[in-house]
Amino acid sequence: VKILLDVLLILKAITMLAVHRYDLIHTHEEAAYFSLPLARLFGARHLYDMHSSLPRQLARSPLWQSLPFKKLAVMVEHKVIRASDAIISIGGDLEEYVHQVSPKGAHRRIENLAIQTECPPDPGLVVELKAEWGLDSRFSVVYTGNLEQHQGMDLLLQSAAIVRHEYPKVLFLIIGGTPAQVEHWQAVARQHNVVDSVSFVGTVPPMQALAYLEAGDVLVSPRVAGTSIPLKIYSYLHSGKPIIATDVPAHTELLNDDISLLVAPTAKAFADGISQLATDAELRQRLGSQAQAYVKGRFEFADYRAKLAEIYWLALAAKSRVPDTLEELARDITAEPPIVWEVHPFRRSALPTQKRERISMDASRTR
Repeated sequence: VKILLDVLLILKAITMLAVHRYDLIHTHEEAAYFSLPLARLFGARHLYDMHSSLPRQLARSPLWQSLPFKKLAVMVEHKVIRASDAIISIGGDLEEYVHQVSPKGAHRRIENLAIQTECPPDPGLVVELKAEWGLDSRFSVVYTGNLEQHQGMDLLLQSAAIVRHEYPKVLFLIIGGTPAQVEHWQAVARQHNVVDSVSFVGTVPPMQALAYLEAGDVLVSPRVAGTSIPLKIYSYLHSGKPIIATDVPAHTELLNDDISLLVAPTAKAFADGISQLATDAELRQRLGSQAQAYVKGRFEFADYRAKLAEIYWLALAAKSRVPDTLEELARDITAEPPIVWEVHPFRRSALPTQKRERISMDASRTR
């Protein structure tokens, strides 16, 4: 299905580029691999929004374990990084990696934003979910995100088996995953004898996912592999709820002991962490409030917009006409509709126009 969607995305991009002229193509994840040639073909600049390293992701699949495939994936990724007009990375590991591959390239680190910064959860929906799951009389542990192996679902289910013996009324709510993934992990839950303590909700709309975060007592991220910060962590922090996470690089890049409970990536350690939070209301309140204050001080929409304007300016800098200041560009890219600058190859006094557009292509899935 993913490959089919990518093919459709490519066809859509070609159609748009053939009909309109664009100054900049802003692509996300593997969309950069086909968008970079299209940008060159149609005379646009290319901005690569890099949230992960594709060779590192492919390394988790048995189909990509052979050395030739690994070398090919790394070679292609390096080519895309070096050829892009600008790069956005979201974490320290990717920032360092991009700098190693392209030391002189235009590059900025721009962290993700929590969805709640612009769309707070619906209080009425929170009340409905609490009533539906009986959360007023149960201690709820909430996970949101995909259910890939590296997310640590097996670790979470093993820890659930430990916690339920001490807290029979505990309820693990797992939000996300494809139907096939949900079916697989439900079978694993049966093997661990935790069916009555674990519920797989499946994929829900973003606003409903935020309501689940608000309804939960503890938010968990049991990831066991990877280095990129999970997108969910930003929403977890913004929710003001206590977080328990494994102390792997993907988490310690952002989390610390002041704003979360970090534990070893084992079922016993994770279960002990959940039990500690279940019995210590003061710790839950302190971690939640400190996490919320931390994220509000660092990841605001205005800061995100300013950083985005700067990297747009850098990506367009080789063009014959760009906005004169970052403030000018920041205003233009957030206008309704967006104002994007007309490029005139032989003069530098162009005026902003509503006729030209930007194209943003996202080939990723929620993490």
